[in-house]
Amino acid sequence: ALLNTPMGRGLFDKKVIEELENSFTAKIEQLNRVLADGQPATDARVALVAEAEHKVADAEAVQNGAAEVLASARAAQKEVQASLKTAKASLTEYKPEYKKATEARDQQQQQVQTFMDVSVASFDMLNAKISAKKKKAMA
Repeated sequence: ALLNTPMGRGLFDKKVIEELENSFTAKIEQLNRVLADGQPATDARVALVAEAEHKVADAEAVQNGAAEVLASARAAQKEVQASLKTAKASLTEYKPEYKKATEARDQQQQQVQTFMDVSVASFDMLNAKISAKKKKAMA
């Protein structure tokens, strides 16, 4: 029926083409209804996708901020480690000097203690003898 020209078609051919057009029209209307019925779901999905994209953008911003904080913390850690290494080196260099100073202090303390034990004890003994003579003279 479709191979014949519109003028060369008979009644049967016209009826076949008409039924074909009716079938196409019905199918188009059915598909339009399916599209119309699915439009709210499509709109909801579009909204969900937009919300998800917004969440992804926010998460990326948080991640970038955290990465910057991490980089800053690592740089600070390196600086602190360098300072710690320098402090340990200074401490190692200072230990012999500290040892000498504490030995000198201990020796000076020993001398003071010896002075206190010997000289002050002798002074106290002499002072006690003089005080005893003064008491006899006053009595």
